[in-house]
Amino acid sequence: MLNVVIKLGIILITFVVLGYLFLKFYPGIGRVPSFRERKLYAKYNDLYYDGKFHNISKASIDASKNEYKASKSLKWIIEKILKISEYDDRETKNIRPKDGLNVLKINKMDKPSKDKITITWLGHSSLLIQMDGKNILTDPALTEYASPFGFTGFKRFNQSPIDLDGIDEIDVLLISHDHYDHLDYKTIKKIDSKVKKYIVPLGVESYLIGWKVNKSKIITLNWWENQKIDNVLFTAIPAKHYSMRNPMNRDATLWCGFLMQCNGKKLYFTGDTGYSETFSEVNNRFGAIDLFMADTGQYNKAWSGVHMNPYDALRAAKDVGAKYYMPVHWGAFALSNHDWFEPANITTSKQAEYCVKVVTPRIGEVVDLDLIGRYTSKWWEDEKL
Repeated sequence: MLNVVIKLGIILITFVVLGYLFLKFYPGIGRVPSFRERKLYAKYNDLYYDGKFHNISKASIDASKNEYKASKSLKWIIEKILKISEYDDRETKNIRPKDGLNVLKINKMDKPSKDKITITWLGHSSLLIQMDGKNILTDPALTEYASPFGFTGFKRFNQSPIDLDGIDEIDVLLISHDHYDHLDYKTIKKIDSKVKKYIVPLGVESYLIGWKVNKSKIITLNWWENQKIDNVLFTAIPAKHYSMRNPMNRDATLWCGFLMQCNGKKLYFTGDTGYSETFSEVNNRFGAIDLFMADTGQYNKAWSGVHMNPYDALRAAKDVGAKYYMPVHWGAFALSNHDWFEPANITTSKQAEYCVKVVTPRIGEVVDLDLIGRYTSKWWEDEKL
């Protein structure tokens, strides 16, 4: 009996050591800020204390409100990673489109115009924004899986509308926070040579540096700080969320959204966030937003503090005075247990109640901001059959 206990103990210790080494050195997880670096954050941000960043208002994940049992959730995650089963224990069978999505393929990026603003949704929270003659890319998770591994995990519904080899020079790459569906190691490594500048919230630069990105290309911002690149002013907007690529280092880096201003036009990309008073403050500080691109999918009652559901996002769009609102954070990965098309269905059906104009371009469709009111097709109606 004693020998069995000793053997089990050795096995357990081995797994713990291997797990620690994996979290510490596996490149897809990345390098978190050092203790010395974190101490400096307290000088820049009053909400950095106790060794981590905090939200302006309380945000929490309440497992007691989860829409499926925690035991089933854990079982599903393990089985999904190991590819043992497909969603048999979820409440809906429609969290993924049956046959993928008919995205519009981008064989070659259009050259950005100095006088026109275009927006191309690449799925989930990845957007190609062209303004002032610049290519601006947000949260590019353009590979097959949202995970630290690159070969398994949460699989994309279909291939990205743009092949990584087809991406031209990126003038500015915006990263809102460090989660795997927003900061993708394989994407960064593939396109870094084409990126002129990165703009990231405090701490996220640590991952990029660990992946051999040149420090001179990285601009870090605290909440409400801004950086002007030629005629485009980028402002880091507070979000109500959290950060974690490594469970041993939760909230070691900051999270944010981004406001982009150029020639009197204002575009606001929220990143991941729960609903908060920040949206009204954005309106007070900057005035009405021309296009609001907001976290609208992958929600769950348990996550209501850190993600918006469609009703929250409509309310937020009204708060910021959005002239038009484009729901994002859906259409690529199933990270929650709602129907994949539910964010779009609810948002479009309820927009009149919130006095908000909603636009729903296809993934890969190039949207002209001057003509944005035209992009209202309910394309997912055909896809969900």
